[in-house]
Amino acid sequence: MSLLQSLLSRGDWVAVEGGRLLVEAASRIEVPDEWLQAKSDQLLRDIAAESGQTLFAYCGYTTGIYRANQSPGVTLRYSNMLTGEHAHVIFNAELHRGRNTAHGKKGSPLPKGRFRVNRGYSFVRLWQRLGLDLPRRLSDFHDRMGKLKGVVITAKQVDGNRLDKQSIRAFDWAPKTEAVVGVSAAISDKSPTNVRQLPDNAPTILPDKEIVQAQVMRAFQADSSACEKPCVLSNQARAYQAPTYPVPKDVKEQSNEEWMQDYFGVD
Repeated sequence: MSLLQSLLSRGDWVAVEGGRLLVEAASRIEVPDEWLQAKSDQLLRDIAAESGQTLFAYCGYTTGIYRANQSPGVTLRYSNMLTGEHAHVIFNAELHRGRNTAHGKKGSPLPKGRFRVNRGYSFVRLWQRLGLDLPRRLSDFHDRMGKLKGVVITAKQVDGNRLDKQSIRAFDWAPKTEAVVGVSAAISDKSPTNVRQLPDNAPTILPDKEIVQAQVMRAFQADSSACEKPCVLSNQARAYQAPTYPVPKDVKEQSNEEWMQDYFGVD
């Protein structure tokens, strides 16, 4: 059984919305970011196989001059989530300064990795289509490229491993089972901040403050009831001895079953 099937069989909620992987445990216990980062690729591969769609994950970018030294541009590099094969897409971009600045004169080359675009450029339209916020200045994209890592895309491949830029879309997916639909419907009425999202370089979605407090209170109450008898001192003033627990493994070293047992309470 795949990791995706294991989670869904428990009634946990797994989906991809706007290219972003979302997971929430049926127990409402918060999914640790460390585990989500360690298992996200595995979950996305399972989802790719389940959906029958080709998914691509962002790997990085380069800048350069293309088409016989005539067209400056930026190349986005992607990898196929199932096969690991590389793919790329090229967008027009400016690699020279558009005006005089303290760092250089107009027309001088920009530092390596930096590029300029205007609002009419296809790269800007792609950025907005993927639901990403534009930087304050369009010359600052080089500081924001890490945001693409959190968005899984679908696209048509042309000429081998080149992606058709007009076909690139953020991937959306939800399991089509009645049980999961019921869980998803219940969750949809709540604030989206309750759902754990795969973190990227952008600010991560954090749990609602009140929900975190409620989780802490439930944990405290559970611990209090568990040690109610040992905590009561007799007339002989016996000292309380805290129970001992095994030291858990680091989440990155745990198997799927061990992690679910620790965090979801699997018997």
